[in-house]
Amino acid sequence: MIRAGRLCRIAWRGICFALIAILLTGGLWPKITYGQVNGGDVQDVFIDHPVDVTKPDTVYFVSARTGLSSTYPINGMAETVFGGGVLYRDRTTRQPMLLKADGSSTPIGFMAAPPIQIPGWAVSTAGTWIAWVETKIEAKSLLSDLIVARADGSQKRIAVHTSSATGISITPIAVSRDGSVIVYSRQAIASTPLLYPNAADVSVWRAQTAAIVHLPGEPLCACGAAASTDGKTVFRLDKRFTVHLIDQASGADLQIAPPTGLIAAVAGDALVQPGGSLAVYSFATTADARLARYGLIVVDAARQVQTVLIPPGSVRYQPIAFAQDSLLLSAVNQNGTYRVPLSGGTPTAIAADSYLGTLGG
Repeated sequence: MIRAGRLCRIAWRGICFALIAILLTGGLWPKITYGQVNGGDVQDVFIDHPVDVTKPDTVYFVSARTGLSSTYPINGMAETVFGGGVLYRDRTTRQPMLLKADGSSTPIGFMAAPPIQIPGWAVSTAGTWIAWVETKIEAKSLLSDLIVARADGSQKRIAVHTSSATGISITPIAVSRDGSVIVYSRQAIASTPLLYPNAADVSVWRAQTAAIVHLPGEPLCACGAAASTDGKTVFRLDKRFTVHLIDQASGADLQIAPPTGLIAAVAGDALVQPGGSLAVYSFATTADARLARYGLIVVDAARQVQTVLIPPGSVRYQPIAFAQDSLLLSAVNQNGTYRVPLSGGTPTAIAADSYLGTLGG
């Protein structure tokens, strides 16, 4: 279905589309660009999560040339822009699917189908590489394969294979934009949803040597983890909310203490600049989503300081991208795309739905 102005409930609709275009193309916000679509037409991709979780999500492909949007409902979860479309997990079949801008939705042909399970994946920033885990039970052991491939399925290889009699599997955390580095954790698959994804025991796989390196200074806690888009810097939280910025090549561990007086129970959703000079992450005052209040912290490696960027409030903001002196945010527990200065302030709403990325361009 094609309609204009759907994303602009928050302001004058035509002005909102123009503002999004200026921000995404004028350098104030970087495009998160993936693949080619519709003969080279640039499509900005947004998603609407309904309050009623039994209802389908809605994906919007918005043409930067015409301002028209194609809208498609999907019975999905874990949506991310990848390989010229939107990758998601079908809630019924649990199978990875790819939704294209023409409305077609098909299984990812190079990923296993049930009964083999795919509990998680990580996609590179450019959407050209994916790392995922395939698991199955054999002889009372949980077998897990960490696999990496290009978006078209080429250069597919098993990076790590494990077998566990105690239910320990692999969780991919990040894959570098060239597919040469995978950051992952060895841990049990969560039986219930967590407020933030966490990592228990982090290692790094390097394609050049096929080497597996245990993360230096690994705190061995169920805490947040992430990596820079170039795969060179690993972000790791410990139980005290000290941030570890670890150079995965040298093993150097820069530790930055939490803000004084921080009241936090859990944290995650970290985003790390290439080179590791800046990072930002979300925290919650309690692990109970019904009672939690959420804030954002920015981590400055040069100054070796953590600073509360957004104090605790009802909206859980998730960082999407760094953009000069600002951050692009989406709201996890409500819909919307926002911008906030890195110097602090109130997030400014830009679109009524959550920005996933840009196809083409």
